[in-house]
Amino acid sequence: MRRARPLLVLLAVVAGLVALTVALVPAPTPSAALDPENPAPDGARALARVLAAQGVEVDVARGADALEGALSGGGPATVLVTSSWALSPSTAAALLSSAGEGELVVAGAGPLTVSALGLDVAARSVGERRDVPARCDDPVLAGALDGLVVSSTDAYAYDAPGCFGRGRALVTRTSEATLLGATGVLRNDQVLDADNAAVALRLLGARDRLVWYVPDPADALPSEAGALAELPDALAPGLWLTLLVVVAVAVWRGRRLGPLVSEPLPVVVRSSETTLARGRLYHRAGDAPHAAAALRAGSRGRLADHLGVPPGPAAGEPLVLAVASAAGRDEAEVRALLAPEPAAGARPVDDDRALTRLATDLDRLEHDAGVPAPATTTPTTTPPTDERDPR
Repeated sequence: MRRARPLLVLLAVVAGLVALTVALVPAPTPSAALDPENPAPDGARALARVLAAQGVEVDVARGADALEGALSGGGPATVLVTSSWALSPSTAAALLSSAGEGELVVAGAGPLTVSALGLDVAARSVGERRDVPARCDDPVLAGALDGLVVSSTDAYAYDAPGCFGRGRALVTRTSEATLLGATGVLRNDQVLDADNAAVALRLLGARDRLVWYVPDPADALPSEAGALAELPDALAPGLWLTLLVVVAVAVWRGRRLGPLVSEPLPVVVRSSETTLARGRLYHRAGDAPHAAAALRAGSRGRLADHLGVPPGPAAGEPLVLAVASAAGRDEAEVRALLAPEPAAGARPVDDDRALTRLATDLDRLEHDAGVPAPATTTPTTTPPTDERDPR
C-alpha cells in the first residue's frame, strides 16, 4: 500500500489539473478571431448579424466537410474565409474547387496562405495604425468611400493593383479570389470606424447567400502539418497541462527520497573468520587441488614480500632458492611445497587429509623463513553509504 500511495497522489494531481484546465478553458467556437459567433472585440458577430438583417443568408461552415455541404445544395454564393492561417495546400485546393462560380474572399491571408492558394501575390505586414485613403479603381468599392481605419496587427499589404493603396493595397482582386488584408473591417471593435462597415457590406453582401468558412487544422494532410502558420488556440491548454505534469513529477521524484546522507560505518572483520569461511566454501566444493593452489599462492606471495623476491610466476626457481636458504630446508622439499602445479614438482593433493598436511607444512615453512604471523584481526572501514533520509 505504501508503494502505491505516491502513484495515487500523482494521479489525483493530474486529475485535478485536467479538471481545472477544462473548467478554465472557454468554449472553442466563439473564441477564435473574426469568428461570426464571437462577441469579443476581435470577433465578427456584429457584422454577421448586420448582414443577416440586410437579407443575406449567413451559413457558417466549420471544416472542409461542412463547406462542401454548404456549397453543394445552392447556387453561387460568396465564400468568406477567416482563420485563413489554418489553410493547407490540400484544403486550399479544395476551397478553390468548391467556390466554383461564386465570389471567394480570403481575410488576413499571409504569405503561407497566399502560397497555399497558388496566387502570384506577395504579402507583407503594413506596420503602424493609420487611416488608409480609398484610392480605389474597383467598381464595387469605388465611389463614396473615403477610407479605412485599420490596426497594424490585422492589416497586410499586397504587391498588386487594388484598393486602399497603390502597390501596397489592402484589398486586392485576382482571378481566383479577393484578398482582404484589412481584416479590421470585420472586427466588432472596428467595423463602425470610417468606411469599414461599407467596405465589408459591399464585399460580402453582393449575393443573397454568404458561406462563412472557418477552416479546421485537422483537415490538413499529415504531411502538411508543418505548413500551418501558427498553432490553434485549443492546443495551448494542452501544452500548459503537459508542462504542469512534468513539473509535478519532477518535484515529486526530487523530494520523495530526501537529502543525501553519508555515514562512515566502521566494521571489524576477524581474519580467522575469513579463513574459516573460505575453508568451508572449499570444503563444500570438494575441490582439494584448487584449495591447495590457493594456499600455495598465498604462501609464495608472503615469502616473496618478506625475502624481497619479485612476486608472480616469474619468481619460480629464485624464490625456491631464497626460501631454502632462509629456512634451512632442502630445495626439493621447498619446491614440492611451493610449486604451483604437479608438473613443476609440486606435491599432489587429492583429498582433505593431504590438504590439511599441506597447510601445516606451508605454515611451518613460513615460520622457518622468518615470515611474521598475521594479525588476529583486520580492522576495515566501509566507505560512506549512499542512503537517503526517509523524511
